Amino acid sequence: MKHTKCSLILAPAGVFLLLSAVYLLCGLFPYGENTIAWGDMTQQVIPLLLELKQMLLGGDGLSFSHLTAGGMNFVGVILFFMASPFSLLALLISDIQLIVWVNVLVMAKLMLCGFCAQWFFFKKFPKLSGGLSAVLGISYAMCGYALLFFQNMIWLDFMALFPLLLLALDRLLVRSRPMAFIFVLSGMLIINLYLSYMLILFLVLFCGFYLFFFSEIEKKSRGHAAFLLGISVLLAALLTAPAWLSFWSQYLNSARGVDLITSLSGGNFFADIRTTFCILLPCPLLIAGAIFPAPDYPKKRRLFLWLLLLMAVPLCIDPVNRMWHTGSYQAFPARYGYITVMMGLVLAAMMLSSYQGAPKYSRRKVLYLCWGTMAFYLLTVIGVLVFLDKDLKQYVRSLWVNDGQFVSILLVFVAGFLCVFVTLFCWQNQWLTRRTLALLLCASTLTGGFFYSDVFLGQAARSPQSWQLAADLTGRIDDTDYYRVKMENKDFDINLLGGIGYNNLGHYTSLTSEEYLFGMKKLGYSCYWMETSPVGGTVLTDALLCNRYIIERTGSEEEGELLYINEKYQIRALSDTLPLGIVTNSGLSEQLTDGTRSEVQQQLFQEIFQSEEQLITSYEPAEQQNISVERTSGHYRLQRGEGSNPSGLVWSIPVTQRQALYFDCFDALSTKLTEPINGAFTVSVNGEELIQGYPSKSKNGLLYLGTFENETVQVQVTLHKDVEAKSFGVYGMDLPLLASQLQSRKTADLTVRGGSIQGTCESSGEEWLFLSVPYDKGFSAKVNGSEAEIYRVFDTFMAVPLQDGENVIQIEYQTPGAKAGLLLCLTGILGVALLGIFKRIKIPAMFEKAAVFLLGGMALLILAVVYLAPVLLWVKAHFLIS
Repeated sequence: MKHTKCSLILAPAGVFLLLSAVYLLCGLFPYGENTIAWGDMTQQVIPLLLELKQMLLGGDGLSFSHLTAGGMNFVGVILFFMASPFSLLALLISDIQLIVWVNVLVMAKLMLCGFCAQWFFFKKFPKLSGGLSAVLGISYAMCGYALLFFQNMIWLDFMALFPLLLLALDRLLVRSRPMAFIFVLSGMLIINLYLSYMLILFLVLFCGFYLFFFSEIEKKSRGHAAFLLGISVLLAALLTAPAWLSFWSQYLNSARGVDLITSLSGGNFFADIRTTFCILLPCPLLIAGAIFPAPDYPKKRRLFLWLLLLMAVPLCIDPVNRMWHTGSYQAFPARYGYITVMMGLVLAAMMLSSYQGAPKYSRRKVLYLCWGTMAFYLLTVIGVLVFLDKDLKQYVRSLWVNDGQFVSILLVFVAGFLCVFVTLFCWQNQWLTRRTLALLLCASTLTGGFFYSDVFLGQAARSPQSWQLAADLTGRIDDTDYYRVKMENKDFDINLLGGIGYNNLGHYTSLTSEEYLFGMKKLGYSCYWMETSPVGGTVLTDALLCNRYIIERTGSEEEGELLYINEKYQIRALSDTLPLGIVTNSGLSEQLTDGTRSEVQQQLFQEIFQSEEQLITSYEPAEQQNISVERTSGHYRLQRGEGSNPSGLVWSIPVTQRQALYFDCFDALSTKLTEPINGAFTVSVNGEELIQGYPSKSKNGLLYLGTFENETVQVQVTLHKDVEAKSFGVYGMDLPLLASQLQSRKTADLTVRGGSIQGTCESSGEEWLFLSVPYDKGFSAKVNGSEAEIYRVFDTFMAVPLQDGENVIQIEYQTPGAKAGLLLCLTGILGVALLGIFKRIKIPAMFEKAAVFLLGGMALLILAVVYLAPVLLWVKAHFLIS
């Protein structure tokens, strides 16, 4: 097919047919009932899309959400996950069906990737036929980056825009036309600021190499191109300032930060190539493009070979890879991988464009050889899918490829590369027509695309029923006041609780505030990595933090009114909870005590209720069984005894007045994925086993043992490994005492709408209004029309001083950096307008020389800081330190 605009439909059509075949085979919606959602897609993307939908339809605005983390700045979350026009499609889809409609969204985004890539090859390589440009477009859309990382759907938008950015960059450097580059770069900065960091690194390296070493631009024009590039990047930064200023402020306060030197010095020298190389293996054409010559593009081929090498190095060397990821990564170890793929495909396009003549010979044996290798490739794919099916599921279980799966994938790659190599060798020797070449490459691309799509996308297929039962809980609470909902166990992903419309204390993204996460840990709620959870806590903290309802498994027999029940979950009302806004004494502590979690509970009670009574009773074990327990200066050490007898402790607790009992084992405030204490205990109450493997990722807060009255409670814990802990033991909470204090506590009458909290309360003397909303510098307060200071209390919450008598409270939230960002954006708009008006103005030679010097210096700096320094740090840490 000739290279016409009509041929641009080939790549998206090929992606559609390819994915349709995989969806049909795996029973995926819309051809079946299964969903491809797993990992980050169910943990973050889908719930956050639902939350965005709740905010848009609820009219609360987009700057602040009470649906998550007790209330947080939502702008950064949008910019991290949802700043895409595709996100608005969630408004058209019912909540319960979004879990399967993401199949269609992924397909649409991959089709867009194919279209944009084919458009790039259409514009830059006019000698290519429509079929060959479509093959390259499909290869880009179905590359390993897309198939391994599709769970973060916003990354697919970023990937789709990258070919357009390269076209716009070419217009800027060669034709001095910067507008397209400014707007495409601005769009990418807004879509995902985290990936934009890697993009900027690449752009500096690309332009530095292009202008200094391999440019077809005359030397005298380099200064003009470098200056125009710098101005364009500056204007894009100004236009997007409202986004990155807010995001950066929130990111700096998150728990995501790492010790860069420690991170780069640790770990292995070589990256886990079993996973990183899977970014490249679905594209044999990429490797072939680096091997076969391209006589028509000698200089540009050298440029892109160097760029391909630079973008492949971090796939192999882990310290460099970490630096490309701002210092660390937990999974998805090649988030820049679409760039590596594109560099290789550009080399393939150069090679395919360099041989256009008709074949000299018509050799039937050559056709037999080419189609024979194609048949061998197809048989290899079928054989691996049929006989090694179990090995192909590892990635969709762990986010990492293991040895068995990698061998299977590598086997298919070798067969596919052999097919492509034979085809290209025969074609470059002019033994094939261009049409036959296109057919063979199309067949090999579709065959490989089907295999890899099945491995990384189809193998993820699963029933959405369990998720939909959780989503079915939406709208089941008829309560117009401000309240929060907690969970008995982490039976579904934490973010989904906000997604179905319930304010809660849980949150899981990279923007979780460190102060909030650590504060919640102290309060006895389950937290790990970047996730805070509404699981755990106590009757006291639930009352103070507005946890008025609980979601638990159907059949739970705890007291309280049942509001809704389905076959898996039920919603129950909790008694004795306070509304948002508690009037208490002034001078609440800024920090929670650093002692045990029982001491934290007692501190809260005494300061909020101005009472010296003892709410919490710590119980000593009545019996030690083959175990050693040491306690020194607030630190516990538990060691198992020798022999085969179980090691454990037994408490015998005579309960008279009504008490809630809790067991605790907690050590450090950290964001580690796993803690040394995890899995240490099995806990039984009155002879019935309550839980195994406590603490765990999903349950490491205070463990609720039950509510008891007028009985002796036997609590037995079995120790499975030696542990050290800062907080350990069994605690009892005096419920009648707590209930009497809750009934007498003064509260405010507040209404909440987005970031606005307004209402009234009465105060006598020097008192504060305690708000269980996480402290944020974006809040400002007025009391009776006068500015009032907002204090941070108890590590993470807010308190506002009150005046004697009636108080009219007005608290408003403004996204940090919004005013400065808007001013910078207006400056950027003015700059773009001036650039359009005065685009032919003569640039002083001094500025051009400075731009060249700056660009060259930045490129060298990136090579030193990103590629050389991490390697030296690793070598020093492992070989030069005795």
